[in-house]
Amino acid sequence: MSYPTHTPRILHTTNVYDGGISRAVEKIVSLTPQYEHHLLAAGGSVGSGAAEFASVTELSRDPLRAIGDLRTRAHQLQPDLVHAHSSWAGFFCRAAALPVHTIYQPHCFVLQDPQRAGWKQGVFRAAEQLLSLRKHTMVVLTPEEESVARSMIGVRLGRAQVVRVPNAAHREPADPLRTATQPWHERARVAMIGRICPQKDPRFFAQLAKALQRKHEDAELIWIGDGDPDARRLLEHNGVTVTGWVGDDELDALLRSIDVYVHSALYEGFPLSVLDAASYRIPTVVRDIPCFDGTPLVCESTVTEVADQIHHIVADDDYHDEVVDRTVRVLSTMNKTKQRQAFVDCYDACLAEGA
Repeated sequence: MSYPTHTPRILHTTNVYDGGISRAVEKIVSLTPQYEHHLLAAGGSVGSGAAEFASVTELSRDPLRAIGDLRTRAHQLQPDLVHAHSSWAGFFCRAAALPVHTIYQPHCFVLQDPQRAGWKQGVFRAAEQLLSLRKHTMVVLTPEEESVARSMIGVRLGRAQVVRVPNAAHREPADPLRTATQPWHERARVAMIGRICPQKDPRFFAQLAKALQRKHEDAELIWIGDGDPDARRLLEHNGVTVTGWVGDDELDALLRSIDVYVHSALYEGFPLSVLDAASYRIPTVVRDIPCFDGTPLVCESTVTEVADQIHHIVADDDYHDEVVDRTVRVLSTMNKTKQRQAFVDCYDACLAEGA
């Protein structure tokens, strides 16, 4: 099939249009205005970015109904590409067997969740292996994700293609920010951004709050986002302020007020929030998980190690500056210029190939 003569229509779909995924999709749309973007999604942020899309349609949260919704919307819209965001969206898009080329971007593979029981891991891995036999393109963010994708039988048989695309910050301040060394706030502010769910490991952040407050009684810990009510109560019980979901202006103000960013997730694709922190020159400490392999970021495994790093950053201006520099270096390979070109190349190759 040849490249379409009309403006190519891309239907983005996901069942979790919140937090990082909603921001990632809107970033892709803003970087590639030469395509006509449509949204079929479920989640708390559906409609908030409607101006970015030619159309916005609600998706059922029930997986089987979602397949029907997708088939109906694809029949109505006749898109040139369908771009599925998240493991579940990848499942129902490939299961629907649409007569259009599908791009599957997991934004982290569910099968990498170390907390899932062995049999559940096996079920997810088997599903990914089976669905990889559908003709599609898989978009991954890191070498580690690429390794997982290339282990799929469909990729090895040439049914599925793998394309690595760098992530890019969602928030980029328009004005010059802090120098590397700046006065600390009256209360050192430590933050995490993301959906409150097992993947982001709010229990780890709650334990960090207790450990850090033993070292710094005036430390203020903030979780920017929302999600599971029980996990939210756990955070708040341990002294963490939970902001709920915030708009761009409020997020900008919060990022300007943070002294240290900590990413507590158990597994990831590559989190936008870490790149946002880098754009705002916030010294960042992350969990030692595979997506950060090969980056200059400060990685630690335990609550105690992360708390010690924060104490060192707060107490030592030279070390603070070193961690800022290490954090900012991530942007040399993950930025909007590189992401824009990578998605244009990916979309154009898929459009030229067709279904």
